[in-house]
Amino acid sequence: MRMTTQWLLTVLSVLLLVLVTAICLIPELIEPNDYKTEIAAVIENKTNRAVVFEGDIQASVFPWLAISTENIKVSNAPGFEALSFITVAKGDITLKWLPLLMRKVEINSVVLDNVTINLIKDKQGISNWGDLIAIDSASQSNANLGDEQTIKLFTLAISTVDSIVIQNVQVNWNDLQTGKHLELKNIRFYADDFRFGGPFKIDMAADFSGDAIKFPGTVKFITSLGVDEKLESFVFNGSQIEWDGLQKMASGQLSTAKIFVPNMEANLARQTLKVTNLKLHYSGFRLMADMEGEHILDKLVLQGSVIIPEFNPREIIKQWDADLLGMSDSKAMTNMGMSFHFLTDNTSVQINDLGVVVDNSNGKGFLTINDFSQPSFLFDLTVDTFDVDRYLSAQDKPAETSGNLVSTGSFSPSLDWLKQFDAEGKLALGQMTFNKLTMQDMCLTLSTKKGVVKVGQQPMKNTTLKPNKVGSF
Repeated sequence: MRMTTQWLLTVLSVLLLVLVTAICLIPELIEPNDYKTEIAAVIENKTNRAVVFEGDIQASVFPWLAISTENIKVSNAPGFEALSFITVAKGDITLKWLPLLMRKVEINSVVLDNVTINLIKDKQGISNWGDLIAIDSASQSNANLGDEQTIKLFTLAISTVDSIVIQNVQVNWNDLQTGKHLELKNIRFYADDFRFGGPFKIDMAADFSGDAIKFPGTVKFITSLGVDEKLESFVFNGSQIEWDGLQKMASGQLSTAKIFVPNMEANLARQTLKVTNLKLHYSGFRLMADMEGEHILDKLVLQGSVIIPEFNPREIIKQWDADLLGMSDSKAMTNMGMSFHFLTDNTSVQINDLGVVVDNSNGKGFLTINDFSQPSFLFDLTVDTFDVDRYLSAQDKPAETSGNLVSTGSFSPSLDWLKQFDAEGKLALGQMTFNKLTMQDMCLTLSTKKGVVKVGQQPMKNTTLKPNKVGSF
């Protein structure tokens, strides 16, 4: 998220710097195109990237003070020269006359059209944008040594923009280390009445595709955003994200998901995040969450609560023309719901106050996963009743014997898959049905360590559970 924000700001800074620099030179210019070299030198001095103006620079003074440019190319970092870093087919900026007379800069509109950005990471993991981030960091630390007037001018300019239109943008991402490719096409960005402190409206969209995207589609985002002058505090209100998939489901319809976020606050200086009443809708699946985060730019720590109201997993899976592993009971996995609290960082997650409903089974407990790279699990779950037979396919069911008893050695499920994990925990069952045999008050223990799997049983003290009442919207 931080890298994306930095890149958007870097791209906008380079493009606006071209236009603002040209405007500042207008009073001394007779022909703007005679000063392409000087303008390019200013930009190269700030970014260490060469800029080529293949088209003309046009200036006008009525009814607005305006500058238009065409076919701008920004060179790439050393080692990536085969492609331009940024190309802009057309850029326009208009300024209001009256504020200039009062020594203020107010931009009427900024328009960027047909922009291409090429992001590349080579086989050694070096990116073609890393040098710009280093320059940006250095310039911030040395801001008191010079360029204060330039910084103030740029901040003043972008703090008062009536309209920003960026359209027909394409971002190409190539990771030569993994061989993955990602394309963001038809990117559009509209912002009205941009003012620091806001709020101002944002409407943007993009098409995602490429082998790095499992489910390609179009993402749309609208929000009301407030930003402080230091670009540290962001407040989003009434945000909505909509994803329209490009792949048809078995029903013949395109899949659609929506996320609603009434309020989200992020403070980069304090590294805090707060999200209130987030709602996700996908087909018959719904989710509601509240969360707070700390150290969001380095060592993320996120905590909150999640409610998943009861839904029908079988119907959602059918939409993707899949089955539930051939379960023998056609009504199995037709009802599921969940609620829990969570605490997670970059390496682990804790799930507490877990409440689960699966068909007619109700469970509660906690689960901890440590070290995502080599997961280890700690759990304690209690379930009131569970019918194993419903979730087995016909070929997986054990052979029955007379009296519906399980014959010794007739069914030995493989536990080899557990050997790849380290786990410690217990599962308490008030009642379990297996091969039509009902067992009461069971407490199973599991311990796996370095490929050794141990399964045991303990006496169960109290397994009475009240059905979980999973929340709803």
